[in-house]
Amino acid sequence: MKKRYISMRKIIMLSFVLIMFLSVVFIGDMVFSRWISSTEKITEKLAFDINREIANRINLFMNVPKHINEVNGRLIEGNLIDINSEKERDKYFLGVIQSHQDEIYSFTYGLEDGTYFGVRRNEKGELQIVDNNSDTGGSSWYYSVNEDLSRGEVVLKTNKFDPRTRDWYISAKTLGKQTFSPVYKHFVMEDLTISAATPIFDGRGKLLGVLGTHMNLTNINQYMQGIVKAYHGYALVLEKDTNTLIANSFGGNNFTALKDGSLKRNNVSDLNNAFISGIMEKYNKDQVDRFEFFYQKTGYYVNVVNYQNDGLDWVIVSAIPSNLFTNEIYENMRLTALIMVLAFICIVIVYRGFIKWLFRPIDDLVSVSNQIAAGNLSTRASRIRNDEIGNLCLSFNFMADRMYELVNNLEDKVKERTKALELANEEMNRTKDSLFLILDSTAEGILGIDLTGKCIFCNNSCIKLLGYHSQEEILGKHLNSILSNEDSIEISPLKNHNILKCILSNEKVSAEEETFWKADGSKISVAYHARSKLKHEEIVGAVITFIDITEKKKGEAKIKYLSSHDALTGLLNRSGYEDKVKEYDKPSFFPISIIFGDLNGLKLMNDVFGHGAGDMLIQKTAEVLKKASREIDIAARVGGDEFIVLLPKTDAEEALQIMKQIKTEMSKERVFGIKSSIAIGFDTKDHSSQNIEKVMGNAEREMYKEKLLSKKNYSIETIQSILKMLYDRNPGEKEYTERVVSLCNRMGRKIGLTEHEQKRLTDVAYIHGIGKIVLDEEIFKKEELSEKEQFQLNQHPIVGFRILNLFDNTLDLADYVYALHEKWDGTGIPKGLKGEEIPFISRMMAIIGRYEEMVLKIEKDSIKSDTAFALKEIIALSGKDFDPKLTEVFIRVIKEMNEKDKEIFDK
Repeated sequence: MKKRYISMRKIIMLSFVLIMFLSVVFIGDMVFSRWISSTEKITEKLAFDINREIANRINLFMNVPKHINEVNGRLIEGNLIDINSEKERDKYFLGVIQSHQDEIYSFTYGLEDGTYFGVRRNEKGELQIVDNNSDTGGSSWYYSVNEDLSRGEVVLKTNKFDPRTRDWYISAKTLGKQTFSPVYKHFVMEDLTISAATPIFDGRGKLLGVLGTHMNLTNINQYMQGIVKAYHGYALVLEKDTNTLIANSFGGNNFTALKDGSLKRNNVSDLNNAFISGIMEKYNKDQVDRFEFFYQKTGYYVNVVNYQNDGLDWVIVSAIPSNLFTNEIYENMRLTALIMVLAFICIVIVYRGFIKWLFRPIDDLVSVSNQIAAGNLSTRASRIRNDEIGNLCLSFNFMADRMYELVNNLEDKVKERTKALELANEEMNRTKDSLFLILDSTAEGILGIDLTGKCIFCNNSCIKLLGYHSQEEILGKHLNSILSNEDSIEISPLKNHNILKCILSNEKVSAEEETFWKADGSKISVAYHARSKLKHEEIVGAVITFIDITEKKKGEAKIKYLSSHDALTGLLNRSGYEDKVKEYDKPSFFPISIIFGDLNGLKLMNDVFGHGAGDMLIQKTAEVLKKASREIDIAARVGGDEFIVLLPKTDAEEALQIMKQIKTEMSKERVFGIKSSIAIGFDTKDHSSQNIEKVMGNAEREMYKEKLLSKKNYSIETIQSILKMLYDRNPGEKEYTERVVSLCNRMGRKIGLTEHEQKRLTDVAYIHGIGKIVLDEEIFKKEELSEKEQFQLNQHPIVGFRILNLFDNTLDLADYVYALHEKWDGTGIPKGLKGEEIPFISRMMAIIGRYEEMVLKIEKDSIKSDTAFALKEIIALSGKDFDPKLTEVFIRVIKEMNEKDKEIFDK
């Protein structure tokens, strides 16, 4: 017996080794052959995707100067930039070039009269302000830049320079629209330059000048080297018709400096690169706008595309080596094969030892069982291991012990079992009645059915949950009436339902969510458990227990919705949006675009009109995004004022159209009379190698660029909107403001303010009442105000201070408005400033504002104007409310205005 058992082990061992060997060989051959095939296909696709990415990034790079010109051209044509103010102009041009990286060499503006100004980066990357006008004698002077962005000392003076003679100026002027200039030599640096030029017209269509954003070819070279560095490939850009170089990534010169100081453009042939020459020969032969191929001779994947953009007709060539992807893959494949062989050897060794170890206790157990079978009931098996086989030995020994006891104590055991059975029957009879009491006490509904599906018993909870009044209404009903609300004419077995499994196969079934019908025809959601009912080991029906989970399901659905949606707008929140991104970030949805938006003016609404107004603005923004979105699009609110729209199957052109629609619809919305607006940017993912988080980051950066460029325009429009709304509500406020502005101009000239100081005084006069926008309209109509209403009116400078602090171009005016109600003797509000602690403009405005308020009231109440009363009030308050010296100047100004009516002052 033992020899036969050992031979079976050998057969099992040999069979296992043979099967393992054949499996490894077969699977390894199939896996590695398919791996190599799929690797080559993936490599080719990745290489072509990278080549396309290189071409797309160059296209985005060339669109940067166009975007700069488009945005800033609109600002200049709309007179939103004071070009004549040297300080404001310098800060503006510095701000534009600082918001972009080193690829932009300079940003300038040439006028039709030959004037030329702007900002550039010198050879060290330092910013310099350039100016060329009659003061510089027609030469270009370059100034250093101080820390406060003002111009410093002159660091360079060049020869005579007229922008009207430059290629970029002439191209834009001739075409009358934005264009790229031909490549030309820089007039200062030893480098070639290309410019994006945009003509600037006045309201009558007259050419004012040309806005130019300039890039040196050296910068484009460095940009391309950065693109292909990670791929160890090549990239170059050249003019299509002449094959002259624009830029390249392999360090070749795009031009040659001649002895006379001029620059000679280099051609593809000047590179002495057979690889590039071969590519261009194929391109010139095929004459297509774009093609891709694998250059077998060199082992490179090549992409060639014809690039055209507002006057540019270029060819972009990129090449990626195939071994960039495959070397490491093949090395991993060899390592994997070696590991598989070693693993196979180890498995065989371990398996052989395991079989020997496994069968040893079984041999002992077989030997003991043979002895017991021969009548030796005292023999026991040894427990060698604490595992299943060891437990089997213990069970075997226990069985042997029981057999020994039964054989020796059989009669006593029979009596003992008979008595226990009698006691069990008595206990069952005693507890039969209490069983029904327990069933009726449980909160779960319990229902019993027979093999035909007919109800044969139920408890009280079942009656209540199903809406019946008594047990008799349920007994005899077919279960179909509960599951489908239909009574069968002929009682038949259940069909197509899980409960059928209980009856047919003695399986326990359950469902977390099922629909049961109540007696009144309504439905409830239940969770149930069903198991078969046995009698004499035969299935006679089933027992179903269930609970009503209708309210629970409603609560879970509400929690699930709130966990992924914004409660205020109904849009997805950040968590819900991130789940959708994972769902849509698949090739089947490419190209996929992301629009990132940041709401303008939310802080204004919250601080000035209250959080209810801010919520209204957020809700209107959500409605606009829903309206502009298609059915497949996903709109989400991911922050307080941040929104994202996910656009599956949407390229860049379609995304731009949707962005325009959003901005158009937002401009139509008004909250408390203020036009709504949103800064938005977008980016598009075209293939799997792009990271969706990076695409969203790019969209957010584009949004911040737009926000920066439109910030001043938005602040001006908002201030004007608030003032217009204030004047519409109270027309007298407009007349009052105009009179205050006029009187401020007179007094400023009388004092001898500088032009800058006069402008600041006029600006404060124009907007000093902006905080009244929060007042109730009824306050403007009343002649006498209550103490509470007067307190509210006195708070308007504080509200105005908060509004003006929200915008950069009014930030320096906020403190003057804040101090309008301060008094010379220190008894004013809100800080209790005293004397010259109060800003000079605030002191002047306090006098003029009080005077005009009294004059307007006198004119309203009297048939004839009487300003003498108002002057007496001003004089009486000098030294208390008002600065005495300024009061004297003010009186002189009023007297000069009223010389024809001197009798006013004789009273």
